Amino acid sequence: MKKAMERDILFEEFAPLIESMLRRYGTDPEIRSDLPGEIYFRLNHFLDLYDPSRGVPLRAYLIRQLSASIFTYARSRWRVKEKEAEWGELEMIRELDRAVDPSADWNENIVLSDLITKLPDALSQLSERQREVVGLRYFDSLSYDHIAERLGISVSTARSLMRHAIKRLRGWFAEAAYSY
Repeated sequence: MKKAMERDILFEEFAPLIESMLRRYGTDPEIRSDLPGEIYFRLNHFLDLYDPSRGVPLRAYLIRQLSASIFTYARSRWRVKEKEAEWGELEMIRELDRAVDPSADWNENIVLSDLITKLPDALSQLSERQREVVGLRYFDSLSYDHIAERLGISVSTARSLMRHAIKRLRGWFAEAAYSY
């Protein structure tokens, strides 16, 4: 009983150090609520381990061991918190990064600008009918039915012309990109 009272008195004497640790490491409400009990537990643990024959003063020993131990405890809890971060929070952080760092948009704009400047050369590589189908589909936003009706061809022919035109355009752009 007497030993428990001595430990409680010692715990009260360490109140300034404990308050400092609470302020420094109790950044999260959950950790802040657990810290006083953890500090008390570890203080008692270090008192049990204390060996006066080593010649180290009790207070210095407790301050050193307790400070390092509580930092390690808080750091492990911070790491657990980081791992528990929800994907929604991570996605929000990524969105904020994108808003702050416009380089992703710059890259897209550069590629788009390059594509627009090379498009007339690429379209000139297509046959007349393929150019007409591409123009009607992408510039006039017509359906394949309307393209077929306007050009006097079947719908399957319009689709086939578009498929071959896109294949040829992809090949042309791939060669253009490779030539850099």
